[in-house]
Amino acid sequence: MANKGTTRKLFSLMGVLAMMVLMLAPLVPARAQEELPNVVVTATPSAIYVGEDAAITLTMAGEDGQVVKEGTQVIINIDALGFAITGTVGAKGSVTATLPSSKLTVGTFTGKVVVDGYEEGTFTLEVAGKKLALEPVSATVVFAQELTLEATLYDAEEEKPLEKGTQAFLLLPKGGVTATVGDEGLVQFTVKGPDHLVVGTSTVFVGVEGYADAPLVLNVEPGNLIAAPESFEVGFAKTVTLTFKVVEKPSAEAEEQEQEGTPLPEGTVLWLTFGDYTDTVTVGEEGSATVTLYADVLKVGETTELGVKADGYNPLSVPVKVNAGTLKVEPAELTVKGTEDVVFTATLTDADGNDVPYSLNDEQLVATLTVDGLTATAAVGKNSKVTFILPASAMEELGGGSFEGEVSLINFDKAVFKLTITDLPEKEEPQPPEEPTEPEEPTTITIELTVGSNTLKVSGEAVEMDVAPYLKDGRVMVPVRFLAEALGLSVDYDFSDPTNKIVTVHAVEDIVLTIGSNKALVGTQEVELDAVPEIVNSRTMVPVRFIAETLGFEVQWADGVVTLTQKEQP
Repeated sequence: MANKGTTRKLFSLMGVLAMMVLMLAPLVPARAQEELPNVVVTATPSAIYVGEDAAITLTMAGEDGQVVKEGTQVIINIDALGFAITGTVGAKGSVTATLPSSKLTVGTFTGKVVVDGYEEGTFTLEVAGKKLALEPVSATVVFAQELTLEATLYDAEEEKPLEKGTQAFLLLPKGGVTATVGDEGLVQFTVKGPDHLVVGTSTVFVGVEGYADAPLVLNVEPGNLIAAPESFEVGFAKTVTLTFKVVEKPSAEAEEQEQEGTPLPEGTVLWLTFGDYTDTVTVGEEGSATVTLYADVLKVGETTELGVKADGYNPLSVPVKVNAGTLKVEPAELTVKGTEDVVFTATLTDADGNDVPYSLNDEQLVATLTVDGLTATAAVGKNSKVTFILPASAMEELGGGSFEGEVSLINFDKAVFKLTITDLPEKEEPQPPEEPTEPEEPTTITIELTVGSNTLKVSGEAVEMDVAPYLKDGRVMVPVRFLAEALGLSVDYDFSDPTNKIVTVHAVEDIVLTIGSNKALVGTQEVELDAVPEIVNSRTMVPVRFIAETLGFEVQWADGVVTLTQKEQP
């Protein structure tokens, strides 16, 4: 019976090998005619337990680190275990194979992988007779330059901690680290985030010689960064350079101990954003980074966030407030003859003496020179120079002498400029005001109106009204416009709201009347009228006594004649 089983197993293996040969033929055409690149194969885990089915993941990449293309067909075989299988490469150049426990035996074995377009690759797989266990089986850490992963290792069958001094290996997403087991099976792995970790959840493996690798589910959360300084305030310029230090934010425990954050190591790549602008810079010594922002992305009067991102960390925002730049003009003084046109070339610079931009977002910048009534404009050149033309006609308007002016350019404060014009007579200075004379004796204003008469007399001069005053309920009503104009006042009408028609007499204190209302405002004080304003023949009629007395007139009534008297100050 044993011989028959061995025979069946042999024929089965021969059948698998025959199938592999048939599949291999189309995968490796004309190998002898060309030299193919090598493929590097890594098995995870690299040590499995003999007593149970085991899944291994093979990751395949060229020697240049480029992973094998997804969808590529491969053949995997471990001759010594009688194992062969075909598979398809998945994401990140990986393929998973499951080895049944029936084919496993303790030992170290070499596997082979045939991949189209590469030389045959190999990997090493250990089948261990002992099973390693660890606690905890999962861990969450925050990405950092350096951190410690702790676990307790023990023999799964004997249920006892591994001996002190045993060497353990931690296989991580990028490389691995070793550590020595301490008391009670405790092992502490020192991990460097940039060299070993990837943000996210992955399964890593802890290995010990003679044991199958033990899986550990590792969740890596992104770390946090801080910048020094935390914000910037800059003046507009052709280019603005920001230099700051980027450090890893210390843990809460470290902050309590007033520990400073760890600077990002030299050579770390930072991805930067500033509005629509993107760039990358490399960290220098002590975590320093320098970024140059150009005029096109600087918005004067606004604060824009400078976004900073490094692998393994949450994005960092650094506010940058942009103020108007300081503009300088050289020369800042000019002496010319005013009898002829002048062509004047100047150099514009910022506060640090650097060139100003000549364009913004592909639009040519133009500088303006202003001196009293003289204005000249000039395009800014690539060499930061401007050429103004000062016409003789404009200088003749100014006349001879020295004048304070300014040169202006968008996004900059104005620069002071002095112009001196010779060969022209100076304009006459304005004459000083005349000496005040003694005040004249006050004159008296007298207004006389008669009920039923269209004639209004102002200090004896007759003025014709188109509506005559009339009596209503014992009160004399007069057209407000004629009365106000006779007193040298103006009247405004607001009839936009038919239900609330407003008439305002502008005096030292405005008088506000409402048609049909016995309430009026004098300045801010509300008063009551003894007769309401009304409209007659399209004219606004108001009680004369209220208006006159409010304006300081004395009112006299005799035989239908109303006389208003007030002393006028000169």
